Amino acid sequence: MVRTIGRWVLPIGALFILGPIVSVVLNGLRAPDGGSDVSLLVGASPALGMALGCAMLAAASMYGLVCTRLLDPRTGTLSAGFMLAWAAWRTGNLAEVYRLGADTGTLVTLAVEAAIVCSLTLVLCLLIAQWARQDHRPTPGDLPGPHLASLRQLGQLPVLVGVGAGTVVALVVAHLVAFNPLRGQTLMAGVLGAIAAGAISRLVICSMREGDAPSVAPFAAVLLAATIAPLIGLVAPGGSKLEAAAVAGTLPGPLVIQPLDWAAGMLIGTPIGLAWSGSAITRSSQTQRARKTAS
Repeated sequence: MVRTIGRWVLPIGALFILGPIVSVVLNGLRAPDGGSDVSLLVGASPALGMALGCAMLAAASMYGLVCTRLLDPRTGTLSAGFMLAWAAWRTGNLAEVYRLGADTGTLVTLAVEAAIVCSLTLVLCLLIAQWARQDHRPTPGDLPGPHLASLRQLGQLPVLVGVGAGTVVALVVAHLVAFNPLRGQTLMAGVLGAIAAGAISRLVICSMREGDAPSVAPFAAVLLAATIAPLIGLVAPGGSKLEAAAVAGTLPGPLVIQPLDWAAGMLIGTPIGLAWSGSAITRSSQTQRARKTAS
């Protein structure tokens, strides 16, 4: 009973108490014009932005690891994800960011930021899973497996295809959901894109080889989607037309999603997608076994 209550109380505490309190430090970030529309690296003080972002990630990591120790790794990732969702909420509207710095440098900087933030978030997932194993707790299939074992499998063709498919689907979902740069909408696009990446990556990999997908692969798909998303702006609408598209409200969906939106989505959404696909794979395996038995 206590554990069941804890699975609700700890994530809710992150969503309504710790997240709003800890993330308030990001309100100190300012754009070159003094406004609040910034990202961690695109603003008046990129060094301060990254330092505060890393501090927020550290706080989310500590709370996630505590939740893992008290309950289970899934509660840990969900609670940490809610804290990062608040950090994402505190960052700015990327359409306004493009109006202030409409050049290819801004797009590349956002891609670098996404790669850094999402890589650190993936490390957090690995730490939570590793801590659960050391504590002799069962690690659910929606969390990354052993660090080296999972990474070694990323070079296999079925895994590469699965990661690529998950990346593409995540970007498509992001484009469909984030049709304007409102902060809540872009955060939801990051979460839904991560759900899609988790589900599709696992299904594709399992359809191309024996055994389950390496559990780090769907998280890698989210990382790739987050990194590629700003670079889409180099082609559509193009660096020279970026400001005009921002003013007209015609930016592609992936361009308006903050890196922290993707990071929160990785923690909140990817395990959901993996759980959905895992259920489908289990049912398919049971059906195949039943057919073999009947024949």
